[in-house]
Amino acid sequence: MTNKREDRFLSAAKEALLNDFPNPERDGCPNSETIKAIAFGRIKGEEARRWRVHAATCSPCIREYVAFRKNAERARRVRAAGLIAAAAVLIVIIGWAVLAKLGVRLGHGVVAWAEGWQQASIDLRGYEALRGAEPGPVLPPLVLPRGKLVLTLDLPVGSEPGNYDVELEQPSGQIVAQTTGTANLVNGLTVLKLRVDTRHAHAGGASLRVHPPGRSWSRYPINLR
Repeated sequence: MTNKREDRFLSAAKEALLNDFPNPERDGCPNSETIKAIAFGRIKGEEARRWRVHAATCSPCIREYVAFRKNAERARRVRAAGLIAAAAVLIVIIGWAVLAKLGVRLGHGVVAWAEGWQQASIDLRGYEALRGAEPGPVLPPLVLPRGKLVLTLDLPVGSEPGNYDVELEQPSGQIVAQTTGTANLVNGLTVLKLRVDTRHAHAGGASLRVHPPGRSWSRYPINLR
């Protein structure tokens, strides 16, 4: 038998099972709950086999079974989709937990990067003279990007460790960003690490104001990009 003829035969057989064995009195038929349990695979073994023998000559039972099987397949697909979605959420949660753990080991910059923060650094050594009356050496302009920054400041030589206030001031005098951080000695250099959001600042010239502990504010001209 060719594939085409086989398909026709199976289609005709299915049509015959569904329609050619009427049983209006439902003689010997199990109740709908039993048929549903068989369709959903909750009843198996000998009981299911006896029902199949009966269903082979009972179109009403076959029609009920087919309808319940469609419902069972839909429920299976819904469960599978739910499991996939739950697995995806679990993977995300585990991923963030692992990332947070790595952040503890590798530094807060790892987690900051995952949260949309970017690394930036400014070396203020050599710019101390800008605060005095005498002109200092010509130094390249300090550049600071606009965005959510994990900012590292290498403070001027002689700066003390401790808590620092940092502000970003526009030429108009408006303070567009404020933050605080703790400076620590790293290989003889005083390093201040902090987070600052400069997204609301305008591009161009601005002032980075740094307040050392127990001293007055220091101002450093910068270029915002």
